[in-house]
Amino acid sequence: MNQIILNEDSSERLEYDMPDFPVYLHHDYEDGVNSRVTLSHWHHDIEFLIILQGHIMYNINGTDIELNTGEGVVVNARQFHFEHSEDKSPCEYICLIIHPQLLCANEYVRRSFVEPVLSNRNFEYFHLHPGVEWENEILKAVIEVDKAKGAVTFPLVVESNFTYIWQRIFEHVSNIDSLSPKKRQQLAMLLDMTGYMHKHYTEKISLSEIAGHGNVCESTCTAIFKNFTGKTPIIYLNDYRLKKSLDYLVTSDLSISEISELTGFNGASYYTEQFKKKYGCSPTEYRKR
Repeated sequence: MNQIILNEDSSERLEYDMPDFPVYLHHDYEDGVNSRVTLSHWHHDIEFLIILQGHIMYNINGTDIELNTGEGVVVNARQFHFEHSEDKSPCEYICLIIHPQLLCANEYVRRSFVEPVLSNRNFEYFHLHPGVEWENEILKAVIEVDKAKGAVTFPLVVESNFTYIWQRIFEHVSNIDSLSPKKRQQLAMLLDMTGYMHKHYTEKISLSEIAGHGNVCESTCTAIFKNFTGKTPIIYLNDYRLKKSLDYLVTSDLSISEISELTGFNGASYYTEQFKKKYGCSPTEYRKR
């Protein structure tokens, strides 16, 4: 499990495959038993998820879409998203995440073609289908990037394919329905509230404090979280704390009590109870595995 690292604006800071090349590429198979756990998050990168076999649910800004074999999704920067699998079925997928700065070597291109897409309110995501020609071209381009991983020319393959993908996105981005003003406002509130939680998760945080950072009442706060993440604010906070604790379990010799304190839980017994509910085993058993 990778530790979640945050930037000053509470966006996720990705650990790219190469320090000087802002690309993360992951090809994996989940057996449905030891599935990767993902939290609701956002970042300044463009994300692609392509399903090679199986299916998975992908949530963007509170909207669930089902991705089946051969399909994919491309998600714009600064969108709240996560993946989940209710039936825990096996799934093989490619996850490609690229920072748009890769396209910005030329100021004219950045100003004319990159920024307009990033700031376009019509573009939250595209659900990519192999039966739609231009969407299938994006799917094939991502697969081509995946096949080139490890090659000396890999960065060139990424740049050429990402440029082509961006052209196709630019040509079609105006055809998507926009978020309603109310939902966009709620998304901004959610980013403020989760940002506060991410920075202060080690401390005792009340529902009232979370709601206060979104300038909403507790009931509205809860409704926003359920709409966008499918969880209550407290469950989201506990899940975030549990995710942070995984890194301590794997990379340190700290006791369970010390880890529970470092991650904001009220005692080792409560931490262990929540951990079992989430991962199906105790923290000690997880560490032994």
